[in-house]
Amino acid sequence: MSPPRPARRHRLTRLATSTLLALTALWFPVHAADAFCPTKGLRCVLGATGMTHQDLTEEALEDICEDLLGTSQQTTSMRQAIKEIWQANADVDDDQAQGMLHFDAETFASGKQRLITLLQGTRASLQANDAQGARRQLGQALHAIQDFYAHANWVEAGHSGATPALWRPGEALPAAAAPGTPTCEPCTPVLLANGSLFYDCSDNLVTTLLTSGYYGSGNEDPQIATKCRHGGPFDTGAGPKGGINKDSFSQSLSPHHVLHAEAADDALEATRQFVLDLQAELTPAQFNLLLGIGTTVAVALDTTAPMASALASVRGQLHRLVEERRGTDQEPLRYLLVPFDDHGAGPATETTDPAAFLGALDALDTLHARDALRSAATPDALRPGPPPSALRTGTTSSITAAPGRAMAGALRALDLPDTAVDLFLIARIDTGAPEGLTAHAGTPDEDLAAHVSALAQSKAWKIHAALITALPSTALPSTALPAAYAHLTAATGGHLFHLTDRDLPRLASLLDATLQPDTVDLVALTDTLGGKKTIPVPVDTTLSRVTFTVSGSPSLRLTRPDGSPLSERDPSVQRVALSTGILITVRDPEPGLWTASIAPSGAHRFHVRGTSPVAFDHFDIVDVAGRPGHHGYFARQGLPVRAADLTAAARISGGVASAHLELRTEAGALLQTLTLTPDGAPGEIFGAFHAPSTPFVVHARGTLVSGEPFRRVLPRRIHPQPLRLSTAPSQTLAPGSRATVTFTVENTAARATLRPVITDDRGFVVPISHAPLALGPGETETLTVELDIPADATPGASDTVRLTLESPDDPDLIDFATATLVVASSP
Repeated sequence: MSPPRPARRHRLTRLATSTLLALTALWFPVHAADAFCPTKGLRCVLGATGMTHQDLTEEALEDICEDLLGTSQQTTSMRQAIKEIWQANADVDDDQAQGMLHFDAETFASGKQRLITLLQGTRASLQANDAQGARRQLGQALHAIQDFYAHANWVEAGHSGATPALWRPGEALPAAAAPGTPTCEPCTPVLLANGSLFYDCSDNLVTTLLTSGYYGSGNEDPQIATKCRHGGPFDTGAGPKGGINKDSFSQSLSPHHVLHAEAADDALEATRQFVLDLQAELTPAQFNLLLGIGTTVAVALDTTAPMASALASVRGQLHRLVEERRGTDQEPLRYLLVPFDDHGAGPATETTDPAAFLGALDALDTLHARDALRSAATPDALRPGPPPSALRTGTTSSITAAPGRAMAGALRALDLPDTAVDLFLIARIDTGAPEGLTAHAGTPDEDLAAHVSALAQSKAWKIHAALITALPSTALPSTALPAAYAHLTAATGGHLFHLTDRDLPRLASLLDATLQPDTVDLVALTDTLGGKKTIPVPVDTTLSRVTFTVSGSPSLRLTRPDGSPLSERDPSVQRVALSTGILITVRDPEPGLWTASIAPSGAHRFHVRGTSPVAFDHFDIVDVAGRPGHHGYFARQGLPVRAADLTAAARISGGVASAHLELRTEAGALLQTLTLTPDGAPGEIFGAFHAPSTPFVVHARGTLVSGEPFRRVLPRRIHPQPLRLSTAPSQTLAPGSRATVTFTVENTAARATLRPVITDDRGFVVPISHAPLALGPGETETLTVELDIPADATPGASDTVRLTLESPDDPDLIDFATATLVVASSP
């Protein structure tokens, strides 16, 4: 067992002064807390009431990452992985009825068995390279572990520190009180000088045997009337007045509030120990996958006949990218290759072995790509996945991997059970003949583009498209590029490149500039109007590398903060010139205000990315959810509701003194400024705003702790919709059983006809035809999806069920919702 890590400066300590709360507490008119608060921001609707499940999870995992990597700096993928884990943790509070989920009602035996099962399931998910399933199960396990210290009398009985016996099969917990053993007596009422009444529960326990409180709305009822209550004003169950929970510093919420700091410290240590126990059972690659350490090279590659002249060059560029990173600190953690041709998409190669990835790549040809892949497959080098989710669901949509098809290739890639991946879609959009854009203009399955976009957004994937033609830039105006690719890359925050055959030797440089572990976005502008433009780009001292990219313009001139032009002869400068664009990377850029001058003839994109620990991590639309008194902010399903009053939660990590957000058009025009309130951890801000009716991009501006200004952007286009979507609480799937998932759709605007498309990762969804929804203003419809889980379903495997709604009358009306479920491991 590793020694405890030294306390952080913000960590709660066992302060005797916390007893002051007992002397000054008033009976606040709030509801009861059922555990540590789930998330930051609301703090149980009572201000700073102590540590939350999010606090405990983030701090423990950040400590472990620092021990593992020797630095407190986290990459974007690491922050996303930790977010998934604490969100899964908080989601457990959707179910307050089952005591074993929270170690309520003396459910120590069943709660322990559940932790053993979740530990096994997390390990099984990682062995199957299922990062989503592993993170979800880990979060669920950590919730119960943390609740144990807040709900049981572990601290009151004189214990301290982690108790691994909670999840280790060979270790016994302290002796527990029998069902017929009294554990509590009523708390003592105390009348304060101001006339307020509170109950002194400092001496209500009558045993040192292990026990925990019963909650009135739980499934478990005590056999005798002298069992401890959970406590709080909305715990209405029978039994001694008061309770023993230590969920917060508030006396009204937590009868044993003076012990909250001790319970939180023990929960933090136990959280860390559980993850370390898990790490001991994993390979380094599996543990890195869990915590998002490392990048993923994900490529969907056109292998149709017109690609014959380009495929060898593309292969060579991907070889160069992989080989140059092998053995360095930028070596990818995972590789994904999905070929698509006139017969469909796949099979996919998903591997952690670069040699296996390159071997699968070399096996591709433009006539028999899929057959070549199948014949080259070996158990270690190639792990074919299930068929594309779009082929397995039997929905009202005609989603198929019909000939051709780039969108089918993207769908197959999106089956990868992970989030925050950069997918490169490489496709030829002409025949390679002089007549240009004819047979292969765009992709024949463009009708899938909206579904691909929704799926990518739900998983925080960026899709970058490299579109190859034989035409020079003068013969192919930007408006000739297929609209499906433009919309897809804009909606997901990706790049769109038009390449000629002569540009292909520079492909590796494009991929390398995108696949950086600490990549942040500084500027993202898309405009349909040409003409000369000068764009200011603030560069702060945290940026060690900056890449300026323009597509749709053959020229880009950069000016340093001192007014001097950037020289391409500077050894810190790398320039990649393309037929219709240019990419310039500057290492160790001078801090200050740079300017970029471009002269596009029409539609164009200007994008600036950098390498920095200061990152705009997320912007979520959230709802207040949870049981009374145990509220938290939970991310809302789908896109923002158009012209509605909403609540936003955002995070800017890496050392920010102040920040505000701006909603701007894709071309950069200001729509509104959001003044959100700092709360929770440093860099977290929350607040209300009125959503616009038009698409927007979210920008963050402010000052760093050093006092200098900074600028960041989330480059994806957010298109508000008239729909409000929700799902029922998540559940566990049992092998050999059936389960249901329900989605609720509310229309907030004019009557609309919506076509539902339902897909899932594993093919568990039972084929059924859902009729189009016709919803008037304010009308609601519920969709029920049935899943058939095979008896041989892999324990620990996650299955994400996704609903996409499209309008046949309005191409801009598209929204989505997801529900992720996990196959239970055998007890």
